[in-house]
Amino acid sequence: MTREALVEFQEVEKRYGEVRALDGLSFGVPSSGCLGLLGPNGAGKTTALKSLLGLTRIDGGAITSRARRIGYLPQQPGLFGWMTGREYLEFVGAAVGMPSGELKEAVPRWLRQVGLEGAGRRRVGGFSGGMRQRLGLAAALLHEPDLVVLDEPVSSLDPVGRHEVLNLIGEIKRERCVIMSTHILDDAERVCDEVVIMRDGRALLQRTMPELRREVPARYEVELAGTDGELERVQAVFSEQPWVQGSWVEGPTLVLALTGDEEAPEAMRTLASLPRVSVLRFAKSKASLEDVFLRVVNGR
Repeated sequence: MTREALVEFQEVEKRYGEVRALDGLSFGVPSSGCLGLLGPNGAGKTTALKSLLGLTRIDGGAITSRARRIGYLPQQPGLFGWMTGREYLEFVGAAVGMPSGELKEAVPRWLRQVGLEGAGRRRVGGFSGGMRQRLGLAAALLHEPDLVVLDEPVSSLDPVGRHEVLNLIGEIKRERCVIMSTHILDDAERVCDEVVIMRDGRALLQRTMPELRREVPARYEVELAGTDGELERVQAVFSEQPWVQGSWVEGPTLVLALTGDEEAPEAMRTLASLPRVSVLRFAKSKASLEDVFLRVVNGR
C-alpha cells in the first residue's frame, strides 16, 4: 500500500461464470477528499465497491484497507417505510453496536446535519427521493466512519434532490474520505477531487481533476463574422496544420483543438493572414470532465 492510500486495490479479479467483472483492477483511495469511480454501465464500479465492503468475494488480487470504520450508502437504500426517520437511525445504530448514550446524541445531530431535523418523526414512506437519500447518508455516517462508500448516490433523484445530496457530499468530504461511483460526469466534476476511470473491469487511469484537464488538448473557440461557408473555408485551412489535432463547427463558432497552449499565437497569425475573415472572438475554453472521459474511454 502506498503511504497516502487509505485503501488500495491490487490486481483484483472477480468473475461471474465466463464474465470478468473485475479484470486486474488496481487503484488507490487517498486518505482525504472525494474519489470518483467513473465508467459506463457495466464497467465494474458497483462490483469494485462491493468487493471493498466484503459483500462479494474476489477471485484474485488483494484489497488492503487502513479504514477503521466504513459507512455505506447503496444506490437504493433499504429503508423501512413504516419507521420514522429517527426510529430508522436508532435501528441502524443499534445494529452496528453503538452504545445507547452515544446513539442518543448522534441521531438528532445527524438528522440536523442532513437537513431532516424537522422530519425525524415522520414516516419514511412519505419521504421524497432526496429525503430518503439524505436519511441513508445519515445512517452511513452515524458511527463516524473514516471512509464513506457511496454507490450512484444521486442517479435516481430529481434536480432538487441531486442538488441537496451533492451539497451534503461536498460537506462530508471535508472531514473524511469519500469514494463515490457514478456515471453522471457533471456530478463527479462538482464534488470529486480525484477520479478513477474504469472500463471492462479495469482502471484506465487515476488522476486529480487538475491533472486530468492538463491531459486534454488545448481547446480554443473562434467566432467569425460571416457565413457558414466562410467558417468551413477557415476550418479547411486549419485542418492542414500539424499543430491542430482537430476542429469542428458549433453554430457560429469554430472550435480548434491545438497540440498545446504555445500554438495559440500561431493560430492567431493564421487567422490574421486569411483574406475576408473578421474574427469576433478568440478564447480558450475550459476542458470538461466529459472531454477527458470520452478521450480515455474511447482511446482517443
